[in-house]
Amino acid sequence: MKLRRRIFTLLIAVMAAGPGASGFDFLTSHGTGFAGTVMLSESTASALVSVPTGGINDRQLKLDLGINRKFEVKELDEAFVAAAYRRHALIFSLGLSQFGRGEMYSEKVAKLAVGYQYDSLTVGASLSAMLVEFGSDYYDGLSAATVGLGASYRHQRFFSAITLDNITSPSLEEGSEEIKPKLTLYAEVMGRGSYSVTGRLTVQDREKPQMGVGQKIKLAEVSSVFWGISTEPVTYGGGLELYYRDAIIRYATSYHSSLGFSHTISMAYSFDLKKQEPTRP
Repeated sequence: MKLRRRIFTLLIAVMAAGPGASGFDFLTSHGTGFAGTVMLSESTASALVSVPTGGINDRQLKLDLGINRKFEVKELDEAFVAAAYRRHALIFSLGLSQFGRGEMYSEKVAKLAVGYQYDSLTVGASLSAMLVEFGSDYYDGLSAATVGLGASYRHQRFFSAITLDNITSPSLEEGSEEIKPKLTLYAEVMGRGSYSVTGRLTVQDREKPQMGVGQKIKLAEVSSVFWGISTEPVTYGGGLELYYRDAIIRYATSYHSSLGFSHTISMAYSFDLKKQEPTRP
């Protein structure tokens, strides 16, 4: 009975989070507990894969790696790694992820993005590819690719961004359901204190609009907390960050009233690759 219950939970979760629903979405280190919102003022490498924005210095390299356990079912684990690098006005980012397990069902996503920043405006484009495998010799894997566009703008303490994904309406095979284009609006307001409030609105054909709001609060020089609430479905989340030199350890969790808890643990690293200027005697 326990095994049947886990299999049923797995099937329900795959239908809820499979390619028809999530498309080429790339998991971010904050996302699980942050209602899918993004810190536009200090972007992580995993966020830069999907949202072209600032928050990265010239010749800075950012890395993100982590794992998400969806609904506390190990068969639904999603591992990801992302890297972002800026050279002058150009921002390059790459993300790789795998959802599920190869012997049962898995989705592998690769996403490459390039952004260009001019003063307070950043524009970018992305190329995404997905491979779906069913863990059986009887079924061939399915694949699809698409492109996306995005832009962001900063005005003093207010940040905004817009992304349009799945522009080509790709499908995993001929005759199968198309993955519809998805429009997402992001916002962030930096408070006068050590906190920021974030927001998100996602619109996709044949799906109800999804909204999310979050907040990040810096507690001290070595830690921050964040929370988020999203709709369709309603989920509640939160998390903690711990800083050590150029590294950040993040834990994020969310709660779905029917399917339970999801957890994400990740580590982020930042490297300054600028050459040290020689000092004069």
